[in-house]
Order: sequence, then structure tokens, then C-alpha cells
Amino acid sequence: MKADLRINKNKGIKLISILRARCPACHTGKILEKGVSIRARCPHCDLNLHPEPGFYLGAMVIGFFLTAFLTIPPLIALKAYNVDLDILLAFPFIEFFFIGTFLVFYCRILWLHLEYQLTRKLNNS
Repeated sequence: MKADLRINKNKGIKLISILRARCPACHTGKILEKGVSIRARCPHCDLNLHPEPGFYLGAMVIGFFLTAFLTIPPLIALKAYNVDLDILLAFPFIEFFFIGTFLVFYCRILWLHLEYQLTRKLNNS
């Protein structure tokens, strides 16, 4: 029996596909190879996962805003509670150590999913 390689055009961004690092088109193919490297093409539907040079630079912008969103409000709350200055200065480094690796990894996958959805909507209009 031959595998069905058609892309379902009704599928949108699925959080489970992002968390499991699956293709934004078919939600089946694995985006990653060897742990952290993004494949050139989806093994299931052959979607190009590197559409242009420097494509994943947009993921840095998403990572910056998510990091700011996750760092600034807690710092304001810590300052409001008059926490010691040493803790206040150490907090961003400790937070980035635990959350930063997660953000760096998943921002590339999120960027790929967002780009795919926006490009698909522009091509349909």
C-alpha cells in the first residue's frame, strides 16, 4: 500500500505539531535530524524546510520577544517585593539557562510553522 503524500490544506498551526517538531504542511514528517539540526526537506511530503538563506533569522526575533516577555514582568514583580539586588541581577541568567535552550530550539520550529501558514494564506488570496 502506497503512503498518501497529499498535503491537507485545511490543517492550520497545531501546537502538538510544534511541540513534537513535525512538518507544518503534513504534520507527520519529522523536522529534526540528529537531535537539533533541521532537515533540508520533510521526509513525508518533501516540503522545503530551508526556503532561503537566512530564513531562520526571523526565529531570533521571536526568541527575543518571548525572552523579554518571560523576563521583564518577573523582574518588575521581584523589584516590587524589594528582593535583594544580587538575586535581581542573577534572575535573568538563571532563567535563560533553564528556559533559553527551550526557546532557542522551539523558536525555529514556531517560525517555520508561522511562515508556512502566512505564505499559504497569501498564495490563496
